[in-house]
Amino acid sequence: MRLDASQLETFVLAGSAVTLLAIMAARWSSRAGLPTLLIYLLIGVLLGESVLGIPFEDADLTPSARVLVLSLLSLKSERRS
Repeated sequence: MRLDASQLETFVLAGSAVTLLAIMAARWSSRAGLPTLLIYLLIGVLLGESVLGIPFEDADLTPSARVLVLSLLSLKSERRS
């Protein structure tokens, strides 16, 4: 996948917006008493192809993304205990 400068800027902007949304959601969920994972799941559903239409066409990336997310979740849970 090759990106030109304009596509790269859009990609970085979208990634930054999702990261900011995740940080705000984590703070909101702790105040509301909801599990953070539930809020992250809701964000993922909203960003998916059926709602906002962000396509995901790279099936080979799925196992790597899964391992990364599970690693981050286990580090977060380890830090809390």
